[in-house]
Amino acid sequence: ERQNVKLVLKVAHESTIAALAIQNEQRSPAFKCHTSEFVQILLSLKIFNVNVPGKHIRLNDPLSSPMTFNDERFVFLTRIVYRLEAWQSLPEKGGKLSKQTFTSFRHACLALPEITNFLTENCGYSYLLTSFLQTDPLEHHFGLYRMMSGANYHVSYLQILESERRLKVSSILNLFSKQTVSSTSCLQKFIQSFSSIESTDCSIEVDLDPFMNAVSDLSTIECNIQVLQSLAFIAGYSIHRYFKCSQPC
Repeated sequence: ERQNVKLVLKVAHESTIAALAIQNEQRSPAFKCHTSEFVQILLSLKIFNVNVPGKHIRLNDPLSSPMTFNDERFVFLTRIVYRLEAWQSLPEKGGKLSKQTFTSFRHACLALPEITNFLTENCGYSYLLTSFLQTDPLEHHFGLYRMMSGANYHVSYLQILESERRLKVSSILNLFSKQTVSSTSCLQKFIQSFSSIESTDCSIEVDLDPFMNAVSDLSTIECNIQVLQSLAFIAGYSIHRYFKCSQPC
């Protein structure tokens, strides 16, 4: 349940609101459900996830439009802050947001209008794409660290460095599957540059700059023999898979 984001997305969906509205029409006024109104508020938070200028036109959804100077949706954000503060001030201990979630959510709702007005008024911007203010790329990068460290939430410093080296190497090599193997990958060009070397002549210049970032921090890491053996095995298997995928079918 902790990682089941799809379940939450199914609840906070337009189809859920439509289904609840039809169900409310069949009920008496005393038994009407207000869940659809709550889900509608959740859907209104899509204003934090606008990543393209014409999204509101394509989806016919005004909430998906970029933020502009003195946007009318700022009133909605102010109301959200008031509701959050009233919610957190309830005497009950349970059923409320955590202190960290409340602080970050409140800060986002208050900062978004200020950032939008500042950029549009002083920096020459005509609109603001709110998705660029999110931490989703950072969370995705940390998710790669976690998955490359055995799906562990408590990632060590050494595991982060090792994972970062693997990500750097994978971004340089540009490895493809056997069905989509390409002759333009950096590693293939690097290997082909050695094919013209004569057995008696080893004075050829090869561009090693793309590979320097992947190994620049090797001198700062101390690994025991077990870790080195594992890294050597993984490196050898990677080269083996690359040459296997490079062979024509």
